[in-house]
Amino acid sequence: EIITLEEISSAQILTVLHAKNIISVFIEGGAYTHSQFIAEGLWDEAYQLIGSSTFKKGIAAPTLTHKTLMTHEVYGKDIIQHYRKT
Repeated sequence: EIITLEEISSAQILTVLHAKNIISVFIEGGAYTHSQFIAEGLWDEAYQLIGSSTFKKGIAAPTLTHKTLMTHEVYGKDIIQHYRKT
């Protein structure tokens, strides 16, 4: 199914999906895409991977606010943290 939006915004995308009874969405994207949903408060849960690699250039990862750490798991040199919005 092709969905046409009047405007491309985080809220508009979620409104259209909700109207179609889609209540759970996994947002896959880069820092810009994630920061849009986070800034608008349009998130319930987030998984953050903290890897051992560092990057010298690029867009910084968005910062989660109003969060509660649910789990903290270590896999070798990497960490996965699960947060819920408070």
